[in-house]
Amino acid sequence: MTLNALTKSSLIAMTVLLSLGASTAMASDASNANVGSDHLGLKGYDPVSYFSGKPAPGKTEITAEHQGILYRFANDENRQKFAASPEQYAPAYGGWCATALAKDGSKVDIDPNSYKVTGGRLYLFYKGFWGSAIDDWVKDEPANIVKADKSWRTILSK
Repeated sequence: MTLNALTKSSLIAMTVLLSLGASTAMASDASNANVGSDHLGLKGYDPVSYFSGKPAPGKTEITAEHQGILYRFANDENRQKFAASPEQYAPAYGGWCATALAKDGSKVDIDPNSYKVTGGRLYLFYKGFWGSAIDDWVKDEPANIVKADKSWRTILSK
């Protein structure tokens, strides 16, 4: 076998292995997502609506599934946007509180109206009796993103 043929074979094998690894990581994401037994994501809120700055509850009759998670949409236009690019609109960290993941790697439920879109990613936060987690997040968002990303990779690898 020539070096060129060997290189092509190696590249094809690496591409296949990377594809399998990526799909496994994405499948793990669904099993770790913040959903109930109904597999409903974002507590029924429209993921696309967050990017317009006005989170809206989705309608039960306008839905799409992504990675085993059912999402609802306020209108068909948003459903179509999501279907064309679900990774762009799906919430970071499976929809768990970003601050909790940054702080200690724990999965904490969210208030769907407590959110921030940064760098094209949707981050969600706990808001309730114990306060508003977004307040701690914004104190050092760049560092918190790094910490939460690391925690999420650890969760997905288990």
